[in-house]
Amino acid sequence: MKTQAFCRNCGVAVTDPTSNFCTQCGQSVSSSGRRCDSCGNVISGNATGFCPRCGTMAMMEDTAETRENIGKALSFLLKVSVVQMGIGVLSGIGGVLLLVFAGNYLQWPFTSGASIWVGVIVFIAGLLGFLATKEERSVKNRKLKGLVIAHFTLSNISVTFSILSLGWAAWGLAVCAASQGCRVVGVALIAISAVNGLISLIMVITAIVGTSFFCCFGRTFGFRNRRGVHGGP
Repeated sequence: MKTQAFCRNCGVAVTDPTSNFCTQCGQSVSSSGRRCDSCGNVISGNATGFCPRCGTMAMMEDTAETRENIGKALSFLLKVSVVQMGIGVLSGIGGVLLLVFAGNYLQWPFTSGASIWVGVIVFIAGLLGFLATKEERSVKNRKLKGLVIAHFTLSNISVTFSILSLGWAAWGLAVCAASQGCRVVGVALIAISAVNGLISLIMVITAIVGTSFFCCFGRTFGFRNRRGVHGGP
């Protein structure tokens, strides 16, 4: 794939590869470069690494190798996302069942609905990751990058809320174990709280894996900071 060249003096695109001078300002185009996708700064044609103005990766192009690497990363993301969506749905079902079987014993922690709203967050995180896997495999695809970042952000949030959901499940078990009410439907509440606790633990694990995905594969999608360490080694 040929990179579009720009005059380093005025920034006009060099459309004729045989031209020795810029048609706009007369500057020699022997030192022409390419434009940074982030800030628009014209970078020397022989420059590598990062834009000197904004520090973003400036020279990464779509090649067969980069597309293959993105494909491998998205294949892994698809597995993580499907698990997140599935476990999110199970968590929501568990939360609804907890409210149903609580009957007249509707008090904290059974009325918190933690399993429901945490399940929704985890499901949305998985959905964002799933949508990312359907995008064009290109380092220039901004929508793909946006979905990857959104999945990372929501997975990061899911870690905290999944831990809280696990805590609420443990709280429910403690309440029934202490026989503070829930005598009639105690067995059902204990069983559902135990299952919700297990689901919450799985959500914590999948959320951590979802967060780690960006750290391990961020560089594959072209995410790097000035030091070149953000999103991968």
